[in-house]
Amino acid sequence: MSALTKGQKGYLAQLAARAYRVRPSVIGGAEDGISLDDWRRQQVGVAVNKAGLRCCSQFDFKAVEGHFLALLGDIGGAFNAHVRAATEPRRQAQWKLREACAQAGLHIAYAEAICQRQFHCVLDDATEKQLWNIKFTIDRRARARKNGRAERREADYRSSQGVAAFRPPDKGHYDAAKKQLFTHA
Repeated sequence: MSALTKGQKGYLAQLAARAYRVRPSVIGGAEDGISLDDWRRQQVGVAVNKAGLRCCSQFDFKAVEGHFLALLGDIGGAFNAHVRAATEPRRQAQWKLREACAQAGLHIAYAEAICQRQFHCVLDDATEKQLWNIKFTIDRRARARKNGRAERREADYRSSQGVAAFRPPDKGHYDAAKKQLFTHA
């Protein structure tokens, strides 16, 4: 996973600075003689067990944000940030699945049908791994359709089910079918 952007680090550093100034007696900080930078590193370690913001990845952003919001007393914002941190991988899989459907020119109902058929659950109840599996299935089918393999696969399926695949009538095939039709009458 990629590192935090400069904007994300700046936002988290601003939250940390506000928390450092606003609540020093409760959480330690200015009164303990610890510098802002050292205190911020210490709090990032408490939040995600990393040495500082430069060591954090995108998965850590919401957890660190939630920690600093809680220190500021914004319990609602902290709760939302922690919930988003806990559900981040699944939300990313959902977004990628919607993107795959859009690129393939398909409605999300197509992914829903695949989920029902393969995993016997609705898309909202699918796990992160199942969402990724559906995304890759849609990608493979879109590539197959683009390369013309989908028609061959459908013809193979129909022949395995005993359904005659459509063939354009050539003279020999048409004559044989006509002969068969009139001989049984």
